[in-house]
Amino acid sequence: VDDDEAMLAEAAEMPQMHPERRNPEEIALALLTAQLGARRIDEG
Repeated sequence: VDDDEAMLAEAAEMPQMHPERRNPEEIALALLTAQLGARRIDEG
């Protein structure tokens, strides 16, 4: 039990690596736009 509590305390002190999660589709589109000039097909 002590190991579990120590592990939880350590995890709580660690900075969050990804405080904001982005939509994977937005990330993929941003990469494609930057690299290939791609654009959304649903834009009208």
